[in-house]
Amino acid sequence: ALEVSEYTDRVDISRWSGRAKRIYAQLKEICAILSGLLVACDYKAGQKLVANDEFADNKEFFQYMFELGRRYKILNPERMRSAYGKLIYLLQDSQQEEIREMMEFSLVRPLQSVNTFLKEKKMLSILSDPLLHSATRVIVEKGKSRAEVQYDLQRKRRAYNRVKDKYIGEGGLTEQD
Repeated sequence: ALEVSEYTDRVDISRWSGRAKRIYAQLKEICAILSGLLVACDYKAGQKLVANDEFADNKEFFQYMFELGRRYKILNPERMRSAYGKLIYLLQDSQQEEIREMMEFSLVRPLQSVNTFLKEKKMLSILSDPLLHSATRVIVEKGKSRAEVQYDLQRKRRAYNRVKDKYIGEGGLTEQD
């Protein structure tokens, strides 16, 4: 959405009346693009999202999408070089009181890390579980026979299932978490 948006080009010009109105118009356009992308990817979910024209009614979706972009950049610093700059300008502008009032919600929410997620669920103990490394490790195929790779995959699957069985339900984690 940011690649096709001309957010910074349109916000920084002065031909429209009022910077806040330009920012608001661009934010609505980007939210509409995101809605269209959801419809294209998942028609049923997209229809629920666009059934109501009010962006504020779908604030969780938009906040999640912008948070996802921020997390992606943190994990992939070499990617999104120009688009990330646009994203940050957009999110900074969206935090102005006048813009938040027009949008009727904030586009920014705190980043959710594994640590903050597990703290909320009171499940930080999972990070010190000895099986966690085995359950999440990368299986390297290079230099191994097919039988060795299959053995490693089976060990990983068993460890994953033990960790899953131990923490789902017991500590408040669900299958989706």
